[in-house]
Amino acid sequence: MLDASGDEFLKNGFDYGDIVNVNINNTDYEMPIGSNYSDVAQGEMICRVEIDSNNNNNLGKVLIAINMGDFATFAKIATKTKIDDEPGFKWEYIINEPYDVYISMKKKSGYIENYISNSLGLSRTNNRDDYANLSDEEFANFRMIKTSNIKDGILFRSSSPINPFINRNKYADTAMEAANIKSVINLADNEMKMKAYDRFEESYYSTSKIIPLDLSIDFKAKEFKEGIVKAIKFIAENEGPYLVHCDEGKDRAGYMSAIIECMMGATADEVVKDYMITYYNYYNVGENDERYDTIKAKNIENTLESTFDVDSIYGKDLKKECEEFLISIGLTNSDIEAAQNKLKK
Repeated sequence: MLDASGDEFLKNGFDYGDIVNVNINNTDYEMPIGSNYSDVAQGEMICRVEIDSNNNNNLGKVLIAINMGDFATFAKIATKTKIDDEPGFKWEYIINEPYDVYISMKKKSGYIENYISNSLGLSRTNNRDDYANLSDEEFANFRMIKTSNIKDGILFRSSSPINPFINRNKYADTAMEAANIKSVINLADNEMKMKAYDRFEESYYSTSKIIPLDLSIDFKAKEFKEGIVKAIKFIAENEGPYLVHCDEGKDRAGYMSAIIECMMGATADEVVKDYMITYYNYYNVGENDERYDTIKAKNIENTLESTFDVDSIYGKDLKKECEEFLISIGLTNSDIEAAQNKLKK
């Protein structure tokens, strides 16, 4: 995170869709300027100038990042260690700080076509009234997972029912009560953070069996793989219906849901279709939207191809690929079968 605001940054001649050179600690990194992490594919670098989530065009922080990755570790700026206290981790600098970050223009508007076709930053708000076409459950990005071999009413995914940041928590909490959720996989919080949310004790959520995994959005990281192992064992050892959530129910919950769907024998088309419902709920991106194919290719397709080490997820036995992946990260055949038995039709 830089100490210049978005307004200051853009007043120096930079704009969304430009490609810039970022020099940190005498090393150059080339990346586009975007407003959302998803303006680039999973694993790619971005200079992100945040746009206010309530769509009033205020510019916030400037960040140098990797979409669904960890730029600080990659660039050898700092090391990250998990802790119990807020926010669940701490950074220890490798290089002397404070330090200078130099940003220069590489190619004006060099990424503009991709930015325009991919950009979602201006189409998302957190105001319920702006989503009159959606039900309360859809506004909360809450839904039953209905892919092959999963029985109805056993597995759900959602935005956070307790974190008020995006104004969807109360709708999600009501929806999970209606679905009679008994067990929750919380990918976003540790126990301390989870219980510190306002009115946590009054929520239906608090009556569930919960595993707070506190995972970052870096699917290749050792800790995320360990989180997958814990989540699958949690399903095997507890009773459903189950809920998988992070903060928005988009990235971490989208990936974890896809892994479970593949484990149960879903096809690539089923997994992608379920994943992309989130982009309709938040950004009104449906199958006929010109951005649809680009978003799915850069996110869920790219991520699963990397996870399973395949050229394409289409035409593959994803159940077999997923089971091999799960065993490689520490689960046993018995663990997998026990979880499958809890979920299968």
